[in-house]
Amino acid sequence: MDLSIIIPCFNEAANIDAIVERFLLCKPKNLSVELVIVDNGSTDSSQKEISKFLGKDDNIQCFSIPKNEGYGNGIWEGLKSAKGEYLCWTHADLQTDIKECFEAYFSILSQNDKINTYVKGMRTDGRTVTERMFSLAMEIVEFLILGKYMTEINAQPNLFHKSFINKMNPPKQWEFELFFYYIAKLKGIKIVRIPVKWKDRIHGSSKWNYNFFSKIRYILKIVIYSFKIRLKYSVKKS
Repeated sequence: MDLSIIIPCFNEAANIDAIVERFLLCKPKNLSVELVIVDNGSTDSSQKEISKFLGKDDNIQCFSIPKNEGYGNGIWEGLKSAKGEYLCWTHADLQTDIKECFEAYFSILSQNDKINTYVKGMRTDGRTVTERMFSLAMEIVEFLILGKYMTEINAQPNLFHKSFINKMNPPKQWEFELFFYYIAKLKGIKIVRIPVKWKDRIHGSSKWNYNFFSKIRYILKIVIYSFKIRLKYSVKKS
């Protein structure tokens, strides 16, 4: 298997058909690729929608996690079960098109050292000034705490060689994105950014970004976690 694309779904029933449709439409010919849809403990009809595709296409793998233990846990379980040489994840809201996962794959293939390369999206348009300012604030905070300049931390997709996750123990919540980006930086892995368009959600709403106060809570959680991983990895170095 060349590539695995993991998509964690929590109460994304309305998007399941569109996810599969985009995958089948964008999938390049002669590329061995699987779509791994993870029902991350949904309480809506996501599991029912996902089950429609079970056994109908060898390129589509679906499984469920009985209890939602966090956004990161859904991705992690998908990554561990994936069969691809290269692993990729993106969000189920389709604000970043699945075709960008294939762009990321071809981008890593063009690198001299594919194993030590991490490809990540860079949102180029479609966001408000407030959203851009929020991202910039996060970049400054993380640089001050972790000493690594990381832009567009939550941008999708994320793609890397399967060896990257060896002996890894990532967090289960929203800190997952930061953790992977930081570990790649810490290991000196080459970060390649690809431009992606940021779209509006077609169905549903964000599970965390729904008002100003939710952003503040998110920042506080990330700041606390950042101090924890700084302490953890500074201790390891010493």
